[in-house]
Amino acid sequence: LQDIYQQCLSIERRAARGADGYLAVTSQLAEYYQRFGRDFSSATIIPSCVDSQRFRFSVERRNAARERLGLRDEILWVYSGSAAQWQEPESTLKTMRTLLESHTNHRVLLLSRDTEKFQRLARQLDMPLDKITFASVSNEEMPDYLCAADAAILLRADNIVNSVASPVK
Repeated sequence: LQDIYQQCLSIERRAARGADGYLAVTSQLAEYYQRFGRDFSSATIIPSCVDSQRFRFSVERRNAARERLGLRDEILWVYSGSAAQWQEPESTLKTMRTLLESHTNHRVLLLSRDTEKFQRLARQLDMPLDKITFASVSNEEMPDYLCAADAAILLRADNIVNSVASPVK
């Protein structure tokens, strides 16, 4: 594994040194690449961003989504993302389990294309499944479901990928 890492690092170094220009999703990523001995201060930063026309709060949208979810006065936590390891799925579910066990009026909405993986993991972690809604929704529906939430959770591992990434949610 160490050999593969060194090979990837060598390819990355050659690409960085030979490039005519640089694009990055965050200034932290541009700073990270300074380690290859080139000036990345002129890198073009193209941040991830959200369409504020689609993702804006609306009482009507919130109420409609909460009604579809069967919610009234509960506090709704949402997670939106994959079950990939860098997303910390087990830690996320453990944190949610603690919230659900500590507060009877809290619920969780888990939005993911990986709902089956999350359901298996939730059963393994002995989660209160009656307080969790697992859903895979279309891109068009996503703003409504996010609008229904009171709080969101996104745990990230302390590694280089997450220190230079730009999560879009």
